[in-house]
Amino acid sequence: MTERQLTVGSQSAGLDEHEVDQFLVRYGDTIDDRIGEILDELLEERMRQHQRVPVLPLTTTVVAATVISLILTWYSPLAVAVVWCATAVICVSLTHAARLSKPR
Repeated sequence: MTERQLTVGSQSAGLDEHEVDQFLVRYGDTIDDRIGEILDELLEERMRQHQRVPVLPLTTTVVAATVISLILTWYSPLAVAVVWCATAVICVSLTHAARLSKPR
């Protein structure tokens, strides 16, 4: 608040500048601490909503599928399609299992 707003507000409420300063000195830290606690609670709640995907298992699965696909390309192109379908199923199940295992 600006000085003028404090002056106008204190005059309309019957408070002088000294009383406003005393209020801020007395309750300012308490108000600041409570606002900080509220913000921490909101941030924790938001972080719980955004769950992380298991990156390492998914990356390992895709790399393994790529290597197997390159090897199987010489033997059977149909097997490559089967490998990638299986890889998609594995990645979806890993992601789903990670989301279910997180406490809400």
